[in-house]
Amino acid sequence: MLQALKDFQIQRFNDLVALAEIAQTAWKQQRLPACDDVPKSAQYTAMGILVAAQLVMILLSSRGRRIIFLTVDTVLAVLLVGILLVAILSLPFGAAYIGLRGSIMMARSLAENFTALGLVLRPLLALIGQAAVAPTGSGGGGGTTDPAAGRS
Repeated sequence: MLQALKDFQIQRFNDLVALAEIAQTAWKQQRLPACDDVPKSAQYTAMGILVAAQLVMILLSSRGRRIIFLTVDTVLAVLLVGILLVAILSLPFGAAYIGLRGSIMMARSLAENFTALGLVLRPLLALIGQAAVAPTGSGGGGGTTDPAAGRS
């Protein structure tokens, strides 16, 4: 991470050196060089410096600070309202999903524990791809499988 920052700083310094050389050459020759003669990275660095200088000049005045901060405040408010709207509008979908999953779990449980309901619910669960496991044992499903528990 620090190496990338150092590389970035070195590149910007090299761009500033190139811009200084171009400015000196332009001063001596009394004409500006063609745009193709100036490297793109140096052009972008010069534009970044100009934008940063303009931002500093705007922030130095109280009216400029007020405009900048109100703009940032408005942008953040719009973004947060958008996030809130997305969260609120997604609630019905989440509730429907949770309700569907709960209904499927309840239907599975009923199909596994009650034989009569299992006959009706298993085909419906298989139809939606949520097949319930058929009961094992000869007791007909539902209830306990321990024969001693049935005697009292």
